[in-house]
Amino acid sequence: MGATRPCFTKSRQPVMQEEEQCSLCRKAFPMDRSEVWESQDGEKIMLPDSSTLYAVVNTSLGELNICEECVEKDLPHFFSKDDRNEIYYQFGLALHEERKHQRAIGFLERAELNSDILLALGNAYDGIGETARAIACYRAILEEQPDHPYAKANLESITKRDASGR
Repeated sequence: MGATRPCFTKSRQPVMQEEEQCSLCRKAFPMDRSEVWESQDGEKIMLPDSSTLYAVVNTSLGELNICEECVEKDLPHFFSKDDRNEIYYQFGLALHEERKHQRAIGFLERAELNSDILLALGNAYDGIGETARAIACYRAILEEQPDHPYAKANLESITKRDASGR
């Protein structure tokens, strides 16, 4: 399993834009402002004030804006397996941040499982109350990486919450 990615945090300043567009279908997304969530490594997820979700994804083809509609269809053949996994991961994270856990799970389950995907899946399952599936995801990570800090913390949190009956 790969190295863990840090959690994303909301940028302090909203990005003011008039329009953004999908790099694949060129559909325009008019918006007044968008929230940018950024990791310590500089990876970004953009959540526009638009009805269509899109993510800024670093691929082997460069940084692309990809809309949810294009990801819902089969991704074009020119994306590598790693690119596809990154796209599904970014959309899963973005939807999880919007508390759209079921939709997040749909994207995350399309990706090849690694510790990042399993952690995001566990969080999304926990978000819809499927604690058994969340626990299974965290335990799968800990089998490969016994000291994984987020998987350990999330598993402990669920265990304490279940023990207290919440």
